[in-house]
Amino acid sequence: MKTVSEVFGESSEIDLSQTTISNGKDFSENDVCIIGMPSYGGRVPAVALERMAEYRGNGAKAIIIVSYGNRDYDDTLKELQDFVIKKGFSCIAAISAVAEHSIMHQFATGRPDEEDKKEIVAYAKKLQRN
Repeated sequence: MKTVSEVFGESSEIDLSQTTISNGKDFSENDVCIIGMPSYGGRVPAVALERMAEYRGNGAKAIIIVSYGNRDYDDTLKELQDFVIKKGFSCIAAISAVAEHSIMHQFATGRPDEEDKKEIVAYAKKLQRN
C-alpha cells in the first residue's frame, strides 16, 4: 500500500491493526482511498471489516490491494470489493501482491522484491493518470 500511496503523493494513513482507531470516517467523492490488507486463508480478515464498518465512502474512489503469502488469495479481492462498494466507495482498481508469508517465511521470501515494486509503481502511475 505504501508503494501505491507514494505515487499519489500526499496521504494520510488509517492503520486497522491498531485497536485505538476511531469508530468511523467519512470520505468524499474527491478522495482516492487505497485500501489494503492481507489475505488470510483466502479471506479478508474479519477484524478488518469490523473496524471499517462505520466508514462511509460517499463516492470516494477506492484502489483495493490484497497481499498474500504466495499460496492464493482466492476470493479476498472480490470480498473486499463487495465490502467497499457496499460502504459507498467506487472501486476503480484492484491489486494482488505477493508478500513474504507471515508465518512460514520460506514462502515468498523477500517479496515484494524490487521487480515487484517496479511493477506496482508502473500500475499505480497508470491509475494516477486516469
